[in-house]
Parts: sequence; structure tokens; C-alpha cells
Amino acid sequence: MLTRILTAALLIPLVVFAVLYLSPNYFAVGLGAVALLSLYEWFKLFIRSSKRNSVQFLIGLSVYLLGGVGLILLASSAELYHYQLTSSLFPVLTAFWVAIFLWMWLGNPLKSYPTQIIVNHSLDSFGLSQVAWLITGYLVIVGFWLGLMTIRVMPNLGPFYILGLFIFVWLADSGAYFIGKKFGKTKIFPKGSPNKTFAGFFGGYFSAVLIAIVAFYNIALPDTLGLLEFILLASLLYLFAVYGDLFESVIKRLQGVKDSGNILPGHGGILDRLDSLYATVPIYALMLTYYLS
Repeated sequence: MLTRILTAALLIPLVVFAVLYLSPNYFAVGLGAVALLSLYEWFKLFIRSSKRNSVQFLIGLSVYLLGGVGLILLASSAELYHYQLTSSLFPVLTAFWVAIFLWMWLGNPLKSYPTQIIVNHSLDSFGLSQVAWLITGYLVIVGFWLGLMTIRVMPNLGPFYILGLFIFVWLADSGAYFIGKKFGKTKIFPKGSPNKTFAGFFGGYFSAVLIAIVAFYNIALPDTLGLLEFILLASLLYLFAVYGDLFESVIKRLQGVKDSGNILPGHGGILDRLDSLYATVPIYALMLTYYLS
């Protein structure tokens, strides 16, 4: 726990500084580095290395990361986050996360868990399944990059919108954690995320609603946006944050790993730390482009 707290104490000021004080170009580079680390962890989840195929693994990883660099550079050079194209991209990414939700709850990917369904995929048996999952990684992670960049370049208040989302997700997650730890008994999704309880879910939700009410009376909002609508939008954001968290948990269960990496002491990997944001950023960007355009 101490390691976890110390890591957070170091990271939070760094994140706040990057969001508020870096220029859009430097922010794009820093966020791009985070995206590439995320892609690296994603690749390792679905493509396993061994001594006899380590060279193929490194070649595959290099190609995958270069693909991520290419997508980010393409979006950056074309300044896609400045164009109206984003108004059609974010509905698609939001629909993608809805499809993930349906896959988790209706497709029941963990029905035979703890049997490891996807684990131990290697380049020797590379096939359509790995291709689909690697493309999914681009949608999750590059979509996250594009969403944050779109918000970052919004006139005047872009950085504050980003920081507001981070605070919202962090505080709601903290409310879920502490209330769930104190009162949680009934599991929501035992196979996918055994620590998540209904008490924790509603604790996080009530935290999200409280944050929304405080924000409504303390920040400038469009005149057409009432308190009830603002709470409904916050509720939707909270649900997507939960989806993102559950999705990463399901992936790790399927792959037979506890954490996506170990780059963040006490927290695991980048994917472990940003899972909720991967899902909330596209819908948040969609909300902002709709209400502020």
C-alpha cells in the first residue's frame, strides 16, 4: 500500500503539470509515449515470447508499435482532432465500447473460467484471433490518444476539461474502493473482477453524482444544460469508467495474468492504471464536441 501511495504521489503532480502547462505539441508527444507503452503492454498480453521465437516476438512488437506511431503521426499531421471528422469518430468509438459491454455480459467470455481460453498465444500459432485483438488495441489506445488531443485543443479550457475528467474518474473510483471495502459483500462479476461489489458500484456512483452536483454549481456550462441532464451525463461517464475497468479485468483473466505490466510500482502497468479512462475519454469527447460546438 505504501508503494502504491508513493507512486501516486509522484505521478499526480506530473500529470497535472503535463495537462495544464505543456503546449499541445509537447502534450501530444508525452501522451503518445504513454500510448506506445500501453500498446507494448497490450501486445505482450496477446503475443507471448519464448526463447526460440524471441526474435520473431521482437519483430512483431516492432511492427505493432510502428503501426501505433504511424496512426498517431497520421492523426497529428492531418490534425484530425481539429476537424469535424471527430464528430463522427467518437460516436463510432462509443459504439465500440457498447459492443465491448455486450460482449462481456451477453457473450460471457469467462463462462469456462478459470480455464485459460486465450492464454499462451505465440507467433507460432498466429491467426485471426490475435489480429482481431491487436486491432482492438489500436481502437482502445489510439482512440484514447485522439480523444484527449481533441479535448486538449479546445479553445481556452481544454486542459481544464481533461483535468476535470481525471478528477471525476479518480474520485468516483476512490468512493467505490472505500465503500466497497467497508460494506461490499455481493459480487457484481465474480469471475471477471472478484473485488467489485454492488456496494462499491453504488458507492462510486453516488460519489460521481455528488461530484457532478458540485461541478454544476461551480463551473461555467452551456445555458441549455440543466442539473438533471448534467447528472445523467455524469452517470453515463461513470458507467463507461466501470466498463473500461471490467474489460481490462476480463482480458487479464482470459490471459492468465494479474497485471498488464510492472512499470508503475504498486499499480501494475499502464493499462491497469488507465483502464477506466480508455473507455470514458471517447464518450467524454463526444459530449464536449456536442455541447460546446
